[in-house]
Amino acid sequence: MLYDEQIGMTFTQNFVSLAYNVTAVAQFEQSSGYGPAYLLNGLSNSGYWYQVGIAYNWPTDRGYEPGFNMIYEVWDPSGRSIYPSSGGAGLMKFSGPVHAGDTVLLNLYFSSTYGVVMLAKDFNTSSTAYQTYSSAGGSYFIGLNTATADHNGYFTGLMTEWYHSSPFYNNTNPVVYSNFHNPLKSAWMWIDEFSCSDANCSSIAVLFSDSTPGPVSYSNPIQLHKFSSHGATAFSNAYKFITGPAYVSLTLSYEVVGGGSGYSAPTLTYTYNGTRKTTTLSTIQKEYIMDAVSPWSVSSILQGSTANERWKTNQPTDGTASSPQTLRLSYYHQYLVMFSYSVVGGGSGYKPPVVQYMQFGTSQVSQPAAIWADSNSSYIYQQQLEGSTTVERWYTRSYVGYIISPSTVSAIYYHQYLMTFSYSIKGGTNPTTPAIISLEFGKPISVNLTKAPTGIWLDSGSEWKVASNPLASSNSTSRWYASTSSGTVSGPNNISIVYMLQFLLQVTGAKTFSEWYDSGSVVNYTTQEVFGRENGTGYRIALYRLDNGAQTPLQPTKGNITIVVIMNKWHVLELIPIVQYQLTLNPTAISSLSSISPPTINGDNGWYDKGTEVSISFNYVWNVTTHKSRLLATSYSIDKQNIAALPERDNGTFNISLVMNSPHIVEVKSVLQYYVLFRFTDALGIKIISPEEVQILVNNQTKDIQGQNIWLNNGTSFIISRLMYEGVDVNPEKVWYTVTGPSEVQVEAFVYDAKLSVSDFFGFPVSGAEVKVTLANGSVISGSTGSNGSFIMHNIPLGKFNGSISFLGFKEQVQGNASEQKIAIVSVPLSFISLSVIFLIVVAIIGTTIFLLPKKRKTSSR
Repeated sequence: MLYDEQIGMTFTQNFVSLAYNVTAVAQFEQSSGYGPAYLLNGLSNSGYWYQVGIAYNWPTDRGYEPGFNMIYEVWDPSGRSIYPSSGGAGLMKFSGPVHAGDTVLLNLYFSSTYGVVMLAKDFNTSSTAYQTYSSAGGSYFIGLNTATADHNGYFTGLMTEWYHSSPFYNNTNPVVYSNFHNPLKSAWMWIDEFSCSDANCSSIAVLFSDSTPGPVSYSNPIQLHKFSSHGATAFSNAYKFITGPAYVSLTLSYEVVGGGSGYSAPTLTYTYNGTRKTTTLSTIQKEYIMDAVSPWSVSSILQGSTANERWKTNQPTDGTASSPQTLRLSYYHQYLVMFSYSVVGGGSGYKPPVVQYMQFGTSQVSQPAAIWADSNSSYIYQQQLEGSTTVERWYTRSYVGYIISPSTVSAIYYHQYLMTFSYSIKGGTNPTTPAIISLEFGKPISVNLTKAPTGIWLDSGSEWKVASNPLASSNSTSRWYASTSSGTVSGPNNISIVYMLQFLLQVTGAKTFSEWYDSGSVVNYTTQEVFGRENGTGYRIALYRLDNGAQTPLQPTKGNITIVVIMNKWHVLELIPIVQYQLTLNPTAISSLSSISPPTINGDNGWYDKGTEVSISFNYVWNVTTHKSRLLATSYSIDKQNIAALPERDNGTFNISLVMNSPHIVEVKSVLQYYVLFRFTDALGIKIISPEEVQILVNNQTKDIQGQNIWLNNGTSFIISRLMYEGVDVNPEKVWYTVTGPSEVQVEAFVYDAKLSVSDFFGFPVSGAEVKVTLANGSVISGSTGSNGSFIMHNIPLGKFNGSISFLGFKEQVQGNASEQKIAIVSVPLSFISLSVIFLIVVAIIGTTIFLLPKKRKTSSR
């Protein structure tokens, strides 16, 4: 029974070529003499698995092959070992010696000539060994992201494999695989062990099988990652894979910054070969070998430190030995200092000061507190508290010192106001020197001002003022005046007393105004353009005159007007107004408005300068809804007088002109009209007729209807008074209609169809009889009867008619009224049919007579 332990690393990346250096470590099991194999594995994209490595004392059916040999093997996609063809791993001698500790290259790569090359080379002795086997359609080695191996147990990566004669739960000696040219991004790490029933492992039983939860990321390429299981360990980073124990070197030393005495060297605690070790550091760099991925720590505060004095480092003093590093620890000599402050004079709005000091050789800033500061370093208080301004401050004069021992340090801040005074005279000259009168430390002071700023710290809350304002030599039209001449010391301030030569600006006319302005200043005198509007009358400032000069017109604007005056002397500005009147339109006039002369000021709601001629145009008809409704102007008036009636028009405008010499009101009156459509038919309401003339009676007045429709006022009542059709008034009975909305009126006129029927005394229809009829309108219709003896007259006005029927020399008169819906029947003595009948009767009679005559006997002669 053999027990096979495998410690492996599965790549997640794909490679065309694999190359790793491995250390030739000579190790073996004492009981059996068996040693391990250090293997490079490649799973091709066609499913074949290739292995190349070096084996030491590899077990064989004869025991084991001593020393180092190249080991190789190829498996097919079905899980069978196919090369060497005899089965199992192949062992091959190197071309020369391989010594323990040598660095050996393991190489798998695809060759267009040889297929897959499995190569091992000793870099120390240049000994080589290699085998080739078909690539079987493969072109690269595949990495695995979801498992440590595929279903056959194949993978691309590294593996230390060792057969033991009994279960093995210990570490191997360290074996290092490395490749510093192609760093890995991630990889699985795993350890397993299984038992084999025979040398070919035809039947196996798993003792254990463990792996990392997923691929290990090498975002930090030099950091070692540890994985262990059942006494075995492995380590990896982007460049290395180590089976068995791994070691990391840390080079450490220390120094003391700031001197002092009574301290001891720091101690280092670390692990080597699983044993915890403690040693003291030296000021000279020294290398310490530690177990990889094991913790280490160094004293952060040196022995000898007290509650007020210490030697401490702010560098990392513990960690995990996952990569080589060099660290020199700096321990700073420090004292505990109690920083504090106080404020004299109160006030508010300031913030506590900050103290700048040195800690661990770096400048630090903190509010006053108990602070560890480097010995022999300086400290600096914030001289002026935050919240101070250029006129108010909290200030200390003593703010710098040195740390030479544990101590208590306090800074005193004074609440102060800075009043900075200066004066100047602008415009002209004046020999007077002004003075400031105020309190300093509770006592009156008088300080002559200078033109340069003079800083004076004055008591808070005291009053200050200038000695005289305005200065001498001022008069009623010009003066030297300081706009700022007194105040209260309520905070720091910077005051410039400016004595400005000023001139008086007097405004007269539409407005009355007096004001002083600085000499040379540009005064934009602004005032409302219109004023005093009431009951349709108001005023507009239309002109101005400066210093009794020429009048200057102002452009009408909506809002304010601005007049520019340069104050180079005393000025009198006269504002000249003109009268304005308002034109008011009633709502109907506004809705019917077509155009109007614009007001004097654009958008000024009907206000016009006096004398303005205004033209207004109104629509006769507006708010038209086709075939439904409209508004119609009926009259207008000006100032509620002289109401002017308007003709009824279907379109167009009417115009009004007036002169604005007073307020005016223009009113337009209107009426709502509806669309009325007429439909004229015969008396039966079936046939449409087109009358020549239609009149309706409205308010005892007749209106002609042009066409088939008319617009009528809302509420109008009317009747049809005249309906002329073919020269006859066929108006039906008088019916009153009332207009309350758009409507359609159907009129059934006195128009009818008439029919004459002509027959003989025997009742036979007479066709071809000549008909001549005179209608109620005097018109004559002539024609002849049809085969049925009838003659039809269509659309007869009023229905009355007179006529005559002529046939075969006979002539009969006829009268009728189609409105009675009766057929006029006319009889004549004979018709062609009756003549035919008489003829047949005569013939029959004659025939009968002949038939009844007696026959004569015929005699014979003898």
